[in-house]
Amino acid sequence: MRRLGRFILWGLVLVLVLLAIDLSLIYLAADAPYVSEPRRFYLDFRTRLMMLMFPVKDPVAEQIAIRGEKASVPKDSLVNDSEFRYVFVDQGGEIRFAATLQEIPPAYRSEAKRLAR
Repeated sequence: MRRLGRFILWGLVLVLVLLAIDLSLIYLAADAPYVSEPRRFYLDFRTRLMMLMFPVKDPVAEQIAIRGEKASVPKDSLVNDSEFRYVFVDQGGEIRFAATLQEIPPAYRSEAKRLAR
């Protein structure tokens, strides 16, 4: 019985230490770079883990699913899925995207790269 008591006591101590570390990583501000990077990683990891355990429900998506509606987008505004998309860099060094090769200025067509679907 004494061994079981010690096991429960040390288990409780471990849980309390982990809880203290958890709370310190969440609420304490860290200015040092060796603390801020692990803190940011832990907060992201913890948020993702909580989202897996307790997913947030989107009421708008639920209403759409209940009614059986689909999002309506005019077909004319969509690019044909059989066409490729292109990327090119303009004179100013900015990355530009185009749905068709004809949308790219003639000077940049030779440098345009086709994107994967």
